[in-house]
This record gives sequence, C-alpha cells and structure tokens, in this order.
Amino acid sequence: MEMDLTAPAVASWAGMIRLLIGDLDEPSGLTAAGAEISPWSDFLMTGLLLAQPHNYSERLARRRSDATRPPSVRRVLDLVEREPAGDLSLARLAAVAGQGPRALQRNFREYVGVSPREYVKWIRLGRAHNDLVVGAGGTVAEIAFRWGFTHVPRFAGAYQERYGVAPSMTLRAARPGPARNLGRIVDRQVAQRIGKAPLLF
Repeated sequence: MEMDLTAPAVASWAGMIRLLIGDLDEPSGLTAAGAEISPWSDFLMTGLLLAQPHNYSERLARRRSDATRPPSVRRVLDLVEREPAGDLSLARLAAVAGQGPRALQRNFREYVGVSPREYVKWIRLGRAHNDLVVGAGGTVAEIAFRWGFTHVPRFAGAYQERYGVAPSMTLRAARPGPARNLGRIVDRQVAQRIGKAPLLF
C-alpha cells in the first residue's frame, strides 16, 4: 500500500505517530506512567482508516456524514423512514424539523445531497419496488397509491428512471406462470440498475 505523505490527512496521521514515539521515549510521558496503550492503538488505527483511501472509504465517509447531520435533519429522515406513506408535505417536514421550509431545504441539500421532496420520492420508490418485486398484492396503480404516489404516470416514469424497467414488468415478473423466465431477466436488469444508482444518503 502506497501512502502519499504530502496529503494533509496522511501528514496529520504521521504527526500522531511521531507524537506517540516521542511520548514513549519520554520518562515522564503518559505511556511511561502506565497509561493503557490500547486507546493509542485504536486512535492510530482510526486515523489510518480515515486518512488513507481504501475499499471502505466511501462507507466511512457516509457514516461520518450521518453523525454530523443536525438533529433537525435527522428527525425528518427518521419520520420519512418510519411513515413513508404518510403526510410528508414540506410544511409537515419543516414542522418536525422545527425550522422554516427554506432552511430545511437548504440543510437537506447540504447534509443529505438532495431536497426533502427528492428524498421522500426515493424512499417511496424503494418501498413500492419491494411490493412489486414480491407481488405484494394489487395493481401498479394500487401499489403506487399505497406508498403516497397520487399520479401513476409520473410514478411509472420515476420508477423506470431509477430501476430501468417499467413497474408493470416488475409486477408481471413477480407472478407465477409464463412470466417466470421474464422475471429472471427483469431481476438481473434491476440489480444492475441498483448497483449503478447513486447513494445520496
């Protein structure tokens, strides 16, 4: 593994190591006074994971962004996850956040990467997709209405844009009979699309 010691984060991590080495060489240092070494090693390992790019860098960055989101944004995210089919108008979301609609939209774009409306649509599409895949009962329109979509053509367009197939194809593939072979094709296409979908939150 190559490390760019000129990168600010790596240089900061290297400074931590020098600090620890200096303390180990100091008779009156914390380590010489019997301080536990495990917190130091945990600290250095965490610093390395944050400073050096690796396979899990994106996931760690996402977890850090979750931790830095203000409580107002987290309350709205929790509500949308908990009640995706409920009243999720901007007015209600702003009331839950305890701030005005404009401030909420600004914070959402800064900390989530999308507007509140886009986030609600993303979550609802995911729930509708789950029902369509397993054939949870009902027509495409009924499933769309179940998850808060009031305009079926717009739902179908948003669904196809996200998953690469029409919702009717996903539902047809979930049913037994002649559509079973089609289901394998659709599932493969959907999986490919999901793999390419941006993770915004």
